[in-house]
Amino acid sequence: MSYAGTVPVAAGAARTPWFVAVLVVTLILWASAFVGIRVAVLHYSPGSLALLRFLVASTILSTYLLVSGRWRALAKASAKDWLGVLALGLTGVVIYHLALNAGERTVSAGAASLLVNTTPLFTVILAAVFLRERLGRRAWLGLGIAFAGAALVSLGTDDGFAFSSGVIWILVAAIGQAVYFIVQKDMLGRFGALELTAGSLVCGCVMLLPFAPELGQTLRQAPTRATLVALYLGIGPSAIAYVSWAFIVAKISVSKAVSFLYLVPVIAFAMGWLWLGEEPSPLSIVGGAATIAGVAIVHRRRGA
Repeated sequence: MSYAGTVPVAAGAARTPWFVAVLVVTLILWASAFVGIRVAVLHYSPGSLALLRFLVASTILSTYLLVSGRWRALAKASAKDWLGVLALGLTGVVIYHLALNAGERTVSAGAASLLVNTTPLFTVILAAVFLRERLGRRAWLGLGIAFAGAALVSLGTDDGFAFSSGVIWILVAAIGQAVYFIVQKDMLGRFGALELTAGSLVCGCVMLLPFAPELGQTLRQAPTRATLVALYLGIGPSAIAYVSWAFIVAKISVSKAVSFLYLVPVIAFAMGWLWLGEEPSPLSIVGGAATIAGVAIVHRRRGA
């Protein structure tokens, strides 16, 4: 696989123990978010849940920036760079989370999972246009196998595959996340992963403030368990995983990075099996194996 126009990457960067550890933590946290959202959304609306989640995340990250003094990098940013940070907050926080939550109100779990997994495909296309990243035929084959595997996992975990108007919202979420990844990759050459992520999450949180009155009312009525889950979503899948994902994208091309996202539904399903007793169907097992194989093909070195 070859690509051009990206930040130079040290040979074998994606195979170092530290990189692998960060990747595993990121995928596990994002996979756990699906279970958490399932619990919290029963008592929180899409807007109030998103606001609470990113109030927690942005507070944690901005506090660290202030204490460590790393806020100066953002303070010195140009107006053009701040527009990029605002774009990250809009696409990766507001559009992605509101559209996904709205879509899941009417779309089955299997269909939603499959549609969200179009994000890597949208990202690869955008990366080819704007970042001049190129994928070889082997990598495209791997992406195709991984996508098919994710589809099988989705079909095997849902009673039906009925589409509705919510499909449009989920596709909007996938495109919004793809744009977030592209803008993020372009800006990581000028900002650190922590600074850029903190700035984008704070901006996204500010844009969600119109949901504050609704959140205040929900906090008084929601059970403690749902609120604790929402707080976890802010700490783990948001504050930690968004920063660690930025670290990953800074090390390898975004086209290769997003292929790992196909493993998220596989991990989420394994969590459901181990923790919730949701036994896998044969179709899901085959799909999980295909997904892992597809990702391995994308990241297999030439001549290895």
